[in-house]
Amino acid sequence: MNSYKVQYLYWTAFNFFVRRIMATLWLLGGVFGTFWSIRVLIDSSAPINVEGIPTYDLGPKLVGVFIPLVATVFGWMFYRCPKYYPQRIKAWMEQGNHLSDDSSDAASR
Repeated sequence: MNSYKVQYLYWTAFNFFVRRIMATLWLLGGVFGTFWSIRVLIDSSAPINVEGIPTYDLGPKLVGVFIPLVATVFGWMFYRCPKYYPQRIKAWMEQGNHLSDDSSDAASR
């Protein structure tokens, strides 16, 4: 098997992991955390734990909303980012070699 083919498969799997799996986890986790924190922010009788001690301060509650909101934005950015391939793999792909199977690659040697 050609080393470029192995690298192409690696970067394809990497792109799938980052752009689909990790982005989905960050997006869903961030949305869930944001909605949960907004519920705590709106309900003035609900405390938020800071170092294991319940507090009713507004500052920690706002931080509790902001951090999952940032995770949601990062999840969306991961989902929207373009596929990444190193330059040598891009040049190899432009030649159309990634579409051929291994039998034709072995026959050309």
